[in-house]
Amino acid sequence: MVADNLVGILITKADDQPVKNIKELRQILDNRDPYEPLSLTFTAPNGESKTYVFR
Repeated sequence: MVADNLVGILITKADDQPVKNIKELRQILDNRDPYEPLSLTFTAPNGESKTYVFR
């Protein structure tokens, strides 16, 4: 993956909870079981979203 492909891509959800800023993301991550899978939704500038699950 080329780094410039990541320009403008935002994390918009973590474990199906909306994320508007890094503080909200940190709160979600701090309050979850680290041994459970984590889903993150990324949204590109063109509006395309993709969700990935990290185990």
